[in-house]
Amino acid sequence: LNANSTPTLTMNSTVNHAAVLTWASGVVTAVAFPPVAIPPDFASAGGLEIHAFAKRASDNASNNVIDMRFWANRNATEQGTTGTPLATGAPAEISITVSSAEAGAHPGFWNVQFVPGTHTNNAVQVFAGWLEWSKLTS
Repeated sequence: LNANSTPTLTMNSTVNHAAVLTWASGVVTAVAFPPVAIPPDFASAGGLEIHAFAKRASDNASNNVIDMRFWANRNATEQGTTGTPLATGAPAEISITVSSAEAGAHPGFWNVQFVPGTHTNNAVQVFAGWLEWSKLTS
């Protein structure tokens, strides 16, 4: 990804140098992130959460979402779900929960993709993404 790709990855400004992933109006190309190894201390009973700070660039539609897609290991069945509607203005947190049965167990890996829903009239932007899970206590 770069400033000339679709979607683009650019600096938010020369002041804060924050990277911004932007899908222009109408672009719904999937972005796959590098696989994440399932940690040895992953408490699979607690499941997994996928989070992002995202927004839509204008207020032309109120139902723009990011489809947060998830696969454990080489599972052929996508386990993710559509995220919550995106806000305008400042980025807001959106998230989905992956059940313990879908999250897999160590050893293994997680694959995550973000795909914007239909957004004909405005850009969709992601500023950060992260995973949350519980650690084994013993």
